[in-house]
Amino acid sequence: MNVRAGNGKSASDENGRVISLDAERIGCASVVGYSHYLSVSKCAEFHVHPGCVELILCLRGNCTYSTPEGDYTLKAGCVMVSRSAQPHMLKVYHKGLRTYWIHFRLPRPGSPILGLPKRESDWLAKRLVNLPQRVFRGAEALRRGFSRLFEVYDTVPRKSAARSVQLRAAVLEILMATLACSESVPNAPSRRIVARLIDAMRTHPDRTYPLEGLAEQAKMSVSNLMTSFKRQTGLSPHAFLLSCRMEMAKRLLAEGKSVSAVADATGFSSQKRLSTYFRQAEGCSPRDWRVSRK
Repeated sequence: MNVRAGNGKSASDENGRVISLDAERIGCASVVGYSHYLSVSKCAEFHVHPGCVELILCLRGNCTYSTPEGDYTLKAGCVMVSRSAQPHMLKVYHKGLRTYWIHFRLPRPGSPILGLPKRESDWLAKRLVNLPQRVFRGAEALRRGFSRLFEVYDTVPRKSAARSVQLRAAVLEILMATLACSESVPNAPSRRIVARLIDAMRTHPDRTYPLEGLAEQAKMSVSNLMTSFKRQTGLSPHAFLLSCRMEMAKRLLAEGKSVSAVADATGFSSQKRLSTYFRQAEGCSPRDWRVSRK
């Protein structure tokens, strides 16, 4: 989608719409848009939005949101936030992808947000600056805020007091809904949660680790837990646990333990299952592997 709007103008084509809010003097919101991709499109390279926080709400379809730290899957109903000066890109815009998006302009120190009193404005500014750069679940209130903003822009008379108040109210609704959604994700970095899980698997590979229960304890979705896990280990939780079991199995075999005892000690359901995984990983049976190490 290559649609640009000048100050105070709206531009649109069959793929969506872009509205510049500068002439409305809202202050903290510079541009808002709706995108609908009718064909597959490649994204530009990594880019930044200096002085702005970008928010994208995925309405339909999915795409991959990429940062130098890793990739995130942006699915329908999810929100992507990128902070000022942080490189990011959407790798591919798939056909049928629909999004709302907005750029929140970071306020200067002491500057009011949406005309609010200083205390309330400072509180909002702090939350806006510290919005996490991540993908998280959105809410219906967020979609309604975007819909309301476009409705007010199109229907309320220009330069009227009602337009100014209602546009600010819609932007505030979007901002507050975003804060509420982002705070539903635990503030403690998922890296620490996953690090504890990795240590547990290495220490006790014989145990089982049901992802649903772990995700519930961490207040994360299973998909977010798996994404964070793979980012840190390069493997899925299941593949990593198998690798830990294989390392322990090798150590016990080298110590002279029987194959059946090794299978029991490493969490494999049977000696046959251990042998199957061993052949897949090492190209030989556990016994042959032990002989080759003598």
